Amino acid sequence: MKEVTEHGKLLAAIYDAALEPDLWPDVLDRLRRLVDCRSGGILHGTLNPMTLTVKGATGFDPVVMERARDILDDPTENPFFLNMTMLEVGVPVPRQKFLDDETFEKHRIYRDFFEPQDLFHDITTPLSVSPDEAITLYLGRGRKAGPLEQREVRILLPWIPHLQRAMQIDRQMRMHRAGNMVLSDILDRMPFGVVLAGRDGEVMSMNRAAERIVGAGDGIECKRRRLVARSRSDNAALNRVVALAAGGQGGGSLRVRRYSGARPYPVFAAPLSRAVSACWPRSPEVAILFSDTDDDIEAPFAALAQLYGLSPAETAVAIEAAKGIGIGAVAEKLGIGANTVKTHLGRVFEKTGTRRQAELVRLVLAGRPVMLDVSDC
Repeated sequence: MKEVTEHGKLLAAIYDAALEPDLWPDVLDRLRRLVDCRSGGILHGTLNPMTLTVKGATGFDPVVMERARDILDDPTENPFFLNMTMLEVGVPVPRQKFLDDETFEKHRIYRDFFEPQDLFHDITTPLSVSPDEAITLYLGRGRKAGPLEQREVRILLPWIPHLQRAMQIDRQMRMHRAGNMVLSDILDRMPFGVVLAGRDGEVMSMNRAAERIVGAGDGIECKRRRLVARSRSDNAALNRVVALAAGGQGGGSLRVRRYSGARPYPVFAAPLSRAVSACWPRSPEVAILFSDTDDDIEAPFAALAQLYGLSPAETAVAIEAAKGIGIGAVAEKLGIGANTVKTHLGRVFEKTGTRRQAELVRLVLAGRPVMLDVSDC
């Protein structure tokens, strides 16, 4: 009965680790004890470019591991990596099958890593090999313990399919997390605020622009994980459009007045795909977009300057002109003559295919959503 319980715990631990990679040391600790080994690890190698990392290691001396990090992580030096793609997937193989004892003892990895920890015999099991990565299970023990025999292989074999499935789940989760990071990065580079909220209006996430506007506390704030507008009437209107969006009725728009007296924030609320909420009950259902129309527009103009080949002087004039102010005001702001402003503005019109200041403003407003902030790239 105890054996059945331990097996159940190991099975649960394997699939828990597939979702939470930090739990792999516990899985490896259980596996190494199952076959009387001292240490265990999962070797994760990427093939293009060639890199190697040891994740979920257990039973190793951390000081020795750190000291030998250069050879462990070097796929051209680590013989275990070199054989990861050559062995049969899902079949446990003693190290002697691909690296004999004499060659092993002469290898730098033995002198720098295995010998200081009294590790000599081991068994290697390729769990997954694809065109871009290879993942292998390593279990090892000391010289005096003797080589791993068929008895240990038979004990290990039933767990291999579960470990392989866990690696598939792990890969899917890594791809999912990477996709989320990419989407989050894109949202953070948007020049306008994006807030994702649940059905009840609870704020679930917001991009950098939204954090900046909300943090200013000038008309829109976040209280108790809800967006709150300055005035009671604006707040009621905000709650109404968010509720409409959450109910799949299209959402709506409004202007939120500001304490500073600056131009109101334009705010839009729209429903997100129902397919997301059908799969996950705590997923965002509403997107709330808003922007500071008085905000500095230099970031999008940096992209505009690159797109149309504007010089620094032309860009400076274009930035001020796009704010809708007159030639004299632009000249005064930049400390140059009005004729110089006209000359630069004429070149800006020619390069951007616009003819009037109003067209330049429209060009900026139309292109701003795709002029991402690349300052952190």
